[in-house]
Amino acid sequence: MVVSWYWWVVFGGFVAVLFASDLGALGRCKGAIDFHSALSAIALRVGLAAIFNAGIYMGWVGGYETPKLQQSAGLEFLAAYLVEIVLSLDNMFVFALIFRHFRVEGAAQHRVLLWGVLGALGMRGIFILAGLQILYFFQWATYLFGGVLIVAGIRMLVRPNEHSFAFLVERWARQCFPVSKDFHKSSFFIRENDRILVTPLFVILLIIEATDLIFAVDSIPAVFGVTRDTFILLTSNALAILGLRAMYFALAGCVDRFRFLHLGLSAALVFIGLKMMLSHTSLCINAVRSLTVILALLSGSVLASLILAAPKK
Repeated sequence: MVVSWYWWVVFGGFVAVLFASDLGALGRCKGAIDFHSALSAIALRVGLAAIFNAGIYMGWVGGYETPKLQQSAGLEFLAAYLVEIVLSLDNMFVFALIFRHFRVEGAAQHRVLLWGVLGALGMRGIFILAGLQILYFFQWATYLFGGVLIVAGIRMLVRPNEHSFAFLVERWARQCFPVSKDFHKSSFFIRENDRILVTPLFVILLIIEATDLIFAVDSIPAVFGVTRDTFILLTSNALAILGLRAMYFALAGCVDRFRFLHLGLSAALVFIGLKMMLSHTSLCINAVRSLTVILALLSGSVLASLILAAPKK
């Protein structure tokens, strides 16, 4: 089904308002977001996503014509949103390592993540639209994307040192741009001796964007395994990404406590990959069963992490 342009305009305006509010908060913020403020921001973002999801399910949003289409779209949105949110936990762990390595202060982290979110919205939007075109014109690409997810799930068990890619980006950036020696508070650019220089903070922004691009190679095919609806894909992805900054400040310090989460993520990616490969057979898995399996795998890994805490060294 093709969603009316009206809903695209409404959602675009909604995203613009959310981003503008974050931009305004950046101007007022003098340091890192504290834990309670981050939790409040997460509650707001998740609450808005839940209202949007309920609107789709009840037929108030998106213009889906029949109750069956409305309910199916609502379940697909929920599954895609959850997959994107949980996969973002891996991003946060790597972001925390990058900020720690480069000794980026709280206020500067806030600025990098805010503009990083804007870049991620653009990149992922392009990825989704391009991927949909590939899947439309080349049906065999379904099996390719499914295979990518299965490999990604297996690779996650090995826990490769993916953040080392960040340092290759740093080297490339320093070769391409004149970089100042020191940080200049939260500035990305400075003027020095009649030259415009980028600061190390801008280099870190490029590293964050490049790292997110690598993670998108896993997450975008994963949501293709949940739905092919352009409206659901773009809206669920955007709402998940807009909550990423607040999630970072609330959870970055404790994300390593979820020591079994990678097992749940691995199993979920393999499951979604298999679902894609079976999508053109009689064994096709519907939205309700997909959501049930994904929720069981992810919640089970989180509960196991909380119950079976790592022994203290």
